[in-house]
Amino acid sequence: MTAGAARLGLEGQFFSTPTSILAALGAVPNQRTFLIRTDPGTIDLGKLGELDALQKDVLEQRLTPAEGLARVEAVLVAAKGRYGPIARVLATGLSSGCASIFLGGGLVEAAWSTVLGTIVGLGETLTKPGPQSARLFETAAACLAWLLAAVLARFAGPFSQGNVALAGVVVLLPGLMLTLAMSELATGHLASGSARLIGAVTVFVSLAIGVALGSRLALLLLGVTPNVRPEHLPWWAIYAVLPLAALGFAVVFRARPREILPIIVAGGLAIGGARLGARWLGADLGSFIGAFTAAAISNLFARVRRQPATLTLVPAIVLLVPGSIGFSSLSAMLNRDVVPGVESAFRTVLISVALATGLLIADVLVPARRRSRGSALTGRPRGSIKV
Repeated sequence: MTAGAARLGLEGQFFSTPTSILAALGAVPNQRTFLIRTDPGTIDLGKLGELDALQKDVLEQRLTPAEGLARVEAVLVAAKGRYGPIARVLATGLSSGCASIFLGGGLVEAAWSTVLGTIVGLGETLTKPGPQSARLFETAAACLAWLLAAVLARFAGPFSQGNVALAGVVVLLPGLMLTLAMSELATGHLASGSARLIGAVTVFVSLAIGVALGSRLALLLLGVTPNVRPEHLPWWAIYAVLPLAALGFAVVFRARPREILPIIVAGGLAIGGARLGARWLGADLGSFIGAFTAAAISNLFARVRRQPATLTLVPAIVLLVPGSIGFSSLSAMLNRDVVPGVESAFRTVLISVALATGLLIADVLVPARRRSRGSALTGRPRGSIKV
């Protein structure tokens, strides 16, 4: 936005939060201020890449601002049909199955997680978009996932119910939002960071309430259901399913097909860095190495391919974010397991800070071609006023 104002010969100052944008144009004595209310919406990496290329064309004067505005409308309309509802539902199920293995599940857990994830994806596709329906859907999805996990455990053989239920709603976990909140707070963007932090906590609470309702219903309807520890898979199982996870998240985040291979590379290096960091720094702080690796390789991709680093960074970070730990923390507190809940909450904050620190250090040591990662990933335009 700052670069666009300079292109038009205007003096501009900008401020953004997840739900609003303030733009002040002109010199201070005659400045005009505009407020735009925005909907946080969902992540659309394909749309982001196309709009970034369009912005470069306007800033480098290959297109006039009027032509750029016309192209923006075309990009927004075309991007809506990038993947159909069936593809998105199947991708959600695929992401849940892979997430089950990332969370330590076995083959049985991965299979049933895929089923639950597909059901959750179908419900999300059929739900009318909106803030109120989103909160209701998160609670209902968590309740249904836990109840279905108990039913399957009763009639389809024992498995780890917690792993299956958690992986089934993995696309709803706000771990990425929590990491962005910590990153914004660390860089002095207090208003936006605080808003994202409260938003993440709200989602966690909605999911935890759904789990509490589902577990009580399962106990009343089915009694105590069998729950066993998942089978131990070899270390290479995570890397074996990584291409499938990248494909699933690429469709969920509406990335362009040409981004799938870079997403696989960035995600694999991020997970490898996190596992290596866990040996050096411990399981909690090991995510710092993973986040640094993901941001560094994404910034290198951005330089070589002349595109936003966000296109590969977002899916890679999703594989590392501590959403599952925060979810477990609130679930334990609702079950009156205060001490384990507090310990899990502290781990969530610690991992979030480690992730944010890794992102910030990578941006300093291996900067992208421009600050597209910060602006696109957090919704904060470059040149915005720090509050």
